[in-house]
Amino acid sequence: MATIERSSAPPPRGREEPAGAGPGLWSWLLQRISAVLIAFFLGVHMWILHIDKVGEKITIDRVADRLQSPWSIAVYAVLLAAVLYHSLNGILNISADFGLGARAHRALSWALLGVGVAGLGLGVATIVHLVRIFDGAAG
Repeated sequence: MATIERSSAPPPRGREEPAGAGPGLWSWLLQRISAVLIAFFLGVHMWILHIDKVGEKITIDRVADRLQSPWSIAVYAVLLAAVLYHSLNGILNISADFGLGARAHRALSWALLGVGVAGLGLGVATIVHLVRIFDGAAG
């Protein structure tokens, strides 16, 4: 007589995700969103630098003026976050394509998360520092 074995795993807790909506889906979706953000904010950056004031040289005074605007600071912070996510997630995806094992993939994920957090922290700290320097020079 055939017996049916029951799984000893506990039932899933909380909200169940639709089929295929695991971490891979979110990684894929955020990769595409970050690409769109990079294209948009890089366009904004190029407009501010090269098209808005055609013929003017890029000087430290223009940089200081630009960093007085909260919108410019937000543009650079979002651009930095998008570039970091897109590049580091790309490295993780490429390593998975080359057959990185599950344990090494998890370790690499945590290492790249650390690199991303450190890079974002350093970048935002640099922006804040520049704003303070230019505020002191202007006032």
